[in-house]
Amino acid sequence: MRWVWYTAALSPYCHKSAYRIIGASGDRFIPLLLSFYHRQKSILLVRKFWMFAFETRLGCVLLLIISVGCGGGAGTPPPALQPSPISVSISPVSATPLLGTSVSFTAQVTGTSNTGVSYSVVEGNAGGSIAANGIYLAPSQPGTFHVRATSIADPARSMEAIVTVRGYTNSIARLPNPREAYDHHTATLMSDGSVLLVGGAGFSTVHKQTERYQPSQNVFEIGPSLATARLDHSAILLANGDLLVSGGYNPVDGSTSFDPAFRSSELLVANTSFFAAGPDMNFPRRNHVFTMLKDGRVLVTGGIQLRGTGFSATPNTELYDPAANQFVAGDRMNSPRWMHSATLLADGRVLLVGGRDNNCTGVGCPVYSLNTAELFDPATGKYTTTGSLNISRYAHSAALLDDGRVLILGGETTENIGPTDQVTAAEVYNPATGTFAPFGNIIFGRGFHALARLNSGKYLLAGGYNENGSPSPTTEIFDPETGTSTAGPDMSDWRIRAAAVKLKTGEVLIVGGNNSGGPVLPVDLYK
Repeated sequence: MRWVWYTAALSPYCHKSAYRIIGASGDRFIPLLLSFYHRQKSILLVRKFWMFAFETRLGCVLLLIISVGCGGGAGTPPPALQPSPISVSISPVSATPLLGTSVSFTAQVTGTSNTGVSYSVVEGNAGGSIAANGIYLAPSQPGTFHVRATSIADPARSMEAIVTVRGYTNSIARLPNPREAYDHHTATLMSDGSVLLVGGAGFSTVHKQTERYQPSQNVFEIGPSLATARLDHSAILLANGDLLVSGGYNPVDGSTSFDPAFRSSELLVANTSFFAAGPDMNFPRRNHVFTMLKDGRVLVTGGIQLRGTGFSATPNTELYDPAANQFVAGDRMNSPRWMHSATLLADGRVLLVGGRDNNCTGVGCPVYSLNTAELFDPATGKYTTTGSLNISRYAHSAALLDDGRVLILGGETTENIGPTDQVTAAEVYNPATGTFAPFGNIIFGRGFHALARLNSGKYLLAGGYNENGSPSPTTEIFDPETGTSTAGPDMSDWRIRAAAVKLKTGEVLIVGGNNSGGPVLPVDLYK
């Protein structure tokens, strides 16, 4: 089989047929696949040829490419017309996310009806991960990586985006002020990425108002009002997106020190703009602790039941059931406590650590920090004692580590540990052994500080009382891999009782607190 090229100027024939095709389509170059019959040695052979028509000033010229064979062979057909090549594009073509945050990629495939793609990270797990919907999750370490989108129709076709994962700059930026200062408040990361400030004390009143920080716009805006002004309450975002607020009290509403704290609760239902009345708790309480269980219920532990000082903490506990929208009384803790920590363990139990057993001021009523700890088991509803802290403490912070242990940082103690009551020694609880062990030190002892886990796996400690008993502007970064701390940037104000909320961007909002002169207005962002 061979191909023979024929050219001829056939103006009359062209004018009658091919020229009309050219005119009809407006093209200058038209391939036509026709049948060509060639008789050789009395055998009728069917052959294919390509005919191209060119319009010139001399007329219409035909170019024929004819397949010629010998004998009765079947021959080889001309090469088929090639479809448009498949191509893949990806957007964005580059991104610079903070470590541990996400980026949404989209890909387009042309040249085929099958536009599906598969995503991958070229560097494997070290470069992060990406889901089938194109959501990329950056790793906990900085670096330059590549996200690849591959055509399902043709796996040889792909396109890559460059991802430069950046680390924290260990800096603090001052943000615009909210409309009011906040102390004894709560700050909760909402489902939409905003942060809602609820209740607390302002410069002249206890807040009914709320304010919402919108990170995308870097502004505070007025939020829905509470039905009851309150401080020292608790707030938690439920699995269904509702915000539950309960307890607390109002020290300026005319009540006496012997009156009970609030039992009432309020719910900000998801996607609504107002608080609705919630069910009452079984016990009045303030300064209590909420802990979200794995089944969506909320464990409520400890606190003080009356408004004044000199009273015992409560051992009473209860559970909020979102499905039934009610609080159900639980068993009593082994020790009454407040200013304690309550951490959900990997196995679903809750570890309660330290605190104090009363809210005395030390004048005629001794103050003792607790070294005890206990475990709540949701399967049985029971509290059992576990190992004790090496140094008793309250107003500390606690966090669940990746390996399932619980980190205990800072706090104040009534033990004689030197010239200060602020604790520098860190401890770690091992659920497998039920014991606490020393775990390095922080730079400055600090109680009533704020804690946030960074996307690097390290922990930001902000403010709190310093070793002289004054509010501190300092921050530090604790590394659980080494058990050591490094100094962080100073905040824009001294503060105790601040709230630290990690945003969806990975940066940490530090808001509110008290600088000994009153509530703190400035807001900081750790970057």
